[in-house]
Amino acid sequence: PTDGSNGIKSDAVVTVRFSEKMDHASVLGAYSSADLPVGSTTWTWQSMGNQEILTITPAAPLTYGTGGAKSYSLKIGSEAKDLAGNGLSTKAWSFSTLRHYVVTVKADWALSGTLFDLETYDGVTSRSAEPGYLRVGNETSESVVRYLLSAALSFRLSGGVPTNAEFESASLRVYQSVVAGMPYRGTVAIETYRTSFMTLGWLAFDFGSLGKLSTTPALGWKTLDVTPSASQAISSGDALLQFGIVFRAAKEPFDFKQSAEIGSSSKPNPPELNLTVLGP
Repeated sequence: PTDGSNGIKSDAVVTVRFSEKMDHASVLGAYSSADLPVGSTTWTWQSMGNQEILTITPAAPLTYGTGGAKSYSLKIGSEAKDLAGNGLSTKAWSFSTLRHYVVTVKADWALSGTLFDLETYDGVTSRSAEPGYLRVGNETSESVVRYLLSAALSFRLSGGVPTNAEFESASLRVYQSVVAGMPYRGTVAIETYRTSFMTLGWLAFDFGSLGKLSTTPALGWKTLDVTPSASQAISSGDALLQFGIVFRAAKEPFDFKQSAEIGSSSKPNPPELNLTVLGP
């Protein structure tokens, strides 16, 4: 890598070109680096006419930074001499590798909200949708009427992964701020499904569960790894990554009211999709 370069990959080697044939032992003695000490490198010399090229190969892959860049600095001091005994001027340079960092995508509230399935003893008869907040569970409005609540959550992927970065992983995060009743009895959990829709009032849960988003009534952040879904959406060039969220539980009698609020456009800690990428 050249001095000051960044975004260097982990398999990089350091090459130094000398205009004269060098005294190898003097170069070795003049070399110093806290980041790539002699003992953790392999040196290879190659002659090219009157010139020589030194290749310094790290014994282990270079480290990527997390958040900020990881820098490497090296120096060959004036003790280095050519075969005629002439000393060289000190050469120092540094470079930085790629880094892991997180891009946070916020929910698209035009396509995120709560779906209300109106249920009577005759079954589900109608559905309505309300954007702006996410609630799952059920609520009883009358003795013979119950609303089954599910949540639709959408994220726009455009601009999520920079063009000079590589996608690595993704996690879905929601903040459970309110729990009404006892929706988490037994083995009940909030489950997440990948889905696809263009209208908030339509949502299907037949794509297979991605896993349990929450298993306890404890308030706070709930996180689920959604790397496979995000990877597929990004590689396919999809504009949206969408999820359906629901309590998977046996139906309760109509006199129960149990639900959890897991996000709102008007409250702190809105839902987020965190994309971990590798880039400069």
